Amino acid sequence: MLEIEQLSKTFHIHSLGRKRIQALEDVSFQVAAGEFWGVAGPSGIGKSTLLKCIYRTYLSSGGRIWYDSRRWGRIDLARAAHQVILEVRQTEIGYVSQFLQVLPRVTALDLVAEPLLLKNGLSTGEARKIAAGFLERLQIPSNLFEAYPVTFSGGEQQRLNLARAVIWKPRLLLLDEPTASLDPQSIAIVVDILKQLKEQGTTLIGISHHDDLMQAIIDRVYALSQEN
Repeated sequence: MLEIEQLSKTFHIHSLGRKRIQALEDVSFQVAAGEFWGVAGPSGIGKSTLLKCIYRTYLSSGGRIWYDSRRWGRIDLARAAHQVILEVRQTEIGYVSQFLQVLPRVTALDLVAEPLLLKNGLSTGEARKIAAGFLERLQIPSNLFEAYPVTFSGGEQQRLNLARAVIWKPRLLLLDEPTASLDPQSIAIVVDILKQLKEQGTTLIGISHHDDLMQAIIDRVYALSQEN
């Protein structure tokens, strides 16, 4: 489903006189449909940068990111037109960041239900019912369903982030530290959700420091290093 071919990413830091920082260099690997690949490496090696290049939050400096799109066929995410990228994000590729970014006056329930309205075309009632089930599964108290996420703890916000990303069952899901702020019990629930998503056909690429728990569902690990 995804082939990374000699991918590189360079940053130029203007505040440091355009100092050049090589974040990624010559990264290459292939991910088959339905696999879960972990991305490993020390802090600062470029793991999050890799995911952001795949999602096209960052524009890569070189190389190719070949993706087998359901609608567009084999496309290079590094060079595809912006409109194509937006549509692929809307219908095929999901992303879980480390931080929740939401409109201040959207409730937790509506935040999680929104992808089902926009991407799956469900009615408001159906979407909110499914969203409530996800929130219950992730142990968000029912009295918080109509509360604003900005008032939630870091761990609660991270569970909302995950629920919003997985509820619509994307074909490819990118996970940037999805369990960073979670306790062991919540991590076990997240692992179970990701396992179920994988069984339903989603391909996953993720970063996690909880390797002991994630290894139950990760098929292969790509280790980033200074030599990549």
